[in-house]
Amino acid sequence: MSGNIDELKDKIITAARVLLHEGLIQAQYSLSCRLDENHMLINDNVGPALLTRDLILVTSFEEEVKVGNVHPAIYKTRGDVNAVVHAHPLHAIVLSTVDDEFIPIHNYGVLFHGQIKVHAGHGQVKTREKAQEIADLLRDGRAILQRGHGTVVVGRNLEEAVLATIYLEEAAKVHFMAKTMGTPHYISREQSEKITGQVFKERSNKKAWDHYVSKLALP
Repeated sequence: MSGNIDELKDKIITAARVLLHEGLIQAQYSLSCRLDENHMLINDNVGPALLTRDLILVTSFEEEVKVGNVHPAIYKTRGDVNAVVHAHPLHAIVLSTVDDEFIPIHNYGVLFHGQIKVHAGHGQVKTREKAQEIADLLRDGRAILQRGHGTVVVGRNLEEAVLATIYLEEAAKVHFMAKTMGTPHYISREQSEKITGQVFKERSNKKAWDHYVSKLALP
């Protein structure tokens, strides 16, 4: 990933603030950006409101990290991934606990049609073996639901990974609400692929990123 390291660190800080503001992370989370074929930037073990440049670490994919063991495993497995977000969105966590295949019913849900896998293991990712297990399960998908725990979402850049995390929680919430009201009308795989190209393109993502960042300045 090209770019000045300080600029990337500032983007990670902003991403942490956005996810905190949207209620998708608490004290525990992890955000990272790929730097090159063997290095990444990742937050230290500190709450999102306290994150500073000095608390964003440059590490190799072979080093032990305080948080986010799954990040280097994904980078080594997926050369197309340049950012990883681990969060704890409430409705997505609920979705991870039920035997219910996710099929989208609204526009932003289409991003995850056939792109979500559920990792059935419980607890934190403390070993490289478990991290690699999750990376292998992800394969070419967009997101992992860690059962009863949280989400791991990947992107070509940090903005994309953050937005996809937000949209995944929205999709899980809409899914939950629709099920309580009746039988949802699902979107087909063919329709999902078409709509994804419409809603998740560079121009739309920039507009959405600017929107969520601007919300941080509101009282």
